[in-house]
Amino acid sequence: MSAQIKPSLSELTLNPNNVRPILAWPSGCCGASVSVFLPTNVPSTNDLPVLAEVLGPYGQALSKGIDLNSVIADSPEIGEAMLSECIEASLSDISVAKSNGAHGILYAVCGATEEHCSPMQYGGLYLERDREVLLEATKWAFVFLFVVGSENTYMDIVSDLPCDVMGWSIEATGHSLSEMKIMSKGATCTSDPNSEWAWNPKMSETEAIAKIERDIKHV
Repeated sequence: MSAQIKPSLSELTLNPNNVRPILAWPSGCCGASVSVFLPTNVPSTNDLPVLAEVLGPYGQALSKGIDLNSVIADSPEIGEAMLSECIEASLSDISVAKSNGAHGILYAVCGATEEHCSPMQYGGLYLERDREVLLEATKWAFVFLFVVGSENTYMDIVSDLPCDVMGWSIEATGHSLSEMKIMSKGATCTSDPNSEWAWNPKMSETEAIAKIERDIKHV
């Protein structure tokens, strides 16, 4: 398959009617179906952009039930080898997405929350690994970064990771759009109506299409 041309941010987020695109990703749940709805291809759903979900290295381990922090603490050598395998798994998922013709990547940042790591653990062990993987993805893909976490998610630490759009749950994390706009100048996706992208964890694909159709009619 020939190499894809990475779509620009303006191509995917702006349109003549200023109708926001919608991310349909139920509950921000890793493993759930990811769909993107853009005003330019609604109401037809035959050629919807496809974002391939990719877990970051910590998420790769978590999905297998592995507590990387404990492994690294017990045996740094084994832990580092396991972390390297997780990085390769993330990079492999990106390569597969490219080969399969995905339009972009939905990169789930896991571990940047008190539930899984201390700020020192995430910042020291995983932050730069996430950056490494994301930099590879941004070479060809439209990268949608979603920060998975609840209260005490380290949004300040992840705010400068490379991506085209950054999403997070305002309700779960307690971090508002205005707060994040100070730290990150790129496009955002939240439940706040002032975000460039819309995200409603309870919205189905049918509801997302209907909403964009209504928004276009009301412009």
